[in-house]
Amino acid sequence: MASPSPQGQVGTAFDSWSSPITADLVSASIKHPGGMAVDSQGRLIWCETHPWEGRYVLMREGVEPGKPAEAITPEGYNVRTVIHECGGGPSTVWCDILVFF
Repeated sequence: MASPSPQGQVGTAFDSWSSPITADLVSASIKHPGGMAVDSQGRLIWCETHPWEGRYVLMREGVEPGKPAEAITPEGYNVRTVIHECGGGPSTVWCDILVFF
């Protein structure tokens, strides 16, 4: 049952209304970086969650300062590892060869 508050707002019982802010809405906009590496040109490469695509992608720092980062993982691939307990990571760069799992 709703009751008026001193400021004219209406209070309702817990869980009696639906919020327009859903867990899916919040989590779809979150990016979690990890798995850092550096290429031979000194540019940073990292693994980043893309929940709106349902995958993890490798991102590379822009060619010039101030330029946006670019996704370097081909469409349809998901860069991820489940062996991090043993010290493994989702990707590595060696002599400008990018290897991802």
